[in-house]
Amino acid sequence: MQNHTRPDPTRSDDTRPDDTRPDDTRPDDTRPDRACLDYRRIEAAIAYIAAHYRDAPSLDEIAAAANLSPFHFQRLFTRWAGVSPKRFSRYLSLDHARALLRHQGASCLDAAYEADLSAVETGRQTMGTAAQAALAALDRDWSSPAEIRLHLHATPFQLKVWEALLRIPTGRLASYGDVAAAIGRSGASRAVGTAIGANPVAWLIPCHRVIRQSGATGGYMWGPARKQAIIGWESAQGDMAGMAGKPDSAGGPAGARA
Repeated sequence: MQNHTRPDPTRSDDTRPDDTRPDDTRPDDTRPDRACLDYRRIEAAIAYIAAHYRDAPSLDEIAAAANLSPFHFQRLFTRWAGVSPKRFSRYLSLDHARALLRHQGASCLDAAYEADLSAVETGRQTMGTAAQAALAALDRDWSSPAEIRLHLHATPFQLKVWEALLRIPTGRLASYGDVAAAIGRSGASRAVGTAIGANPVAWLIPCHRVIRQSGATGGYMWGPARKQAIIGWESAQGDMAGMAGKPDSAGGPAGARA
């Protein structure tokens, strides 16, 4: 995999060609490198919101964390999340997380066990044409993750935990204890956490949907800011889909996938 060095969007002395300057947020620019750069700005802003949510930071303060003017930051953020930064910040609050756990945590796992949502298959397969075809499909389109079949090497306990993660619907959250109870191991929350931490596939196996019982985000292999970004994005998409009377989006936040 090639390692492309990209400009740091949080540096005020960063220089770019005119078509990639920090305040350029053209909606028709869909280049992959642009999506990654935009996401890095969004992630910096989300990290700032999460660290200062008790102070209710202003738009100007959040925009400064992303090294953008308030006008262009609002435009970029709304295009990425579908909602304003102010509304998005509510999805990062402990109250929102606790409400999801209280009303949906265990029940969403119980209900999902009645549906055939498991996309995990055991077995061994070397990296060949099938794996390369799957990677190519993900490069083109993330809108149908259920069509992807994953061949994972893991212990039976890990596979059982990961299968439970696949049953947590988009926009919902569960605690480590909820997952432990769902697999019939109520006293194994710590072991469940270890298995979740060993998940090698971000997004497709949604370990980001499991948080602590307190409502705190908890750990994430790809960093807490990315976990908060995905949780907030999924919550926003769910709310918008509910208001529009449409099913939840099956895609993902541009640039946030590992």
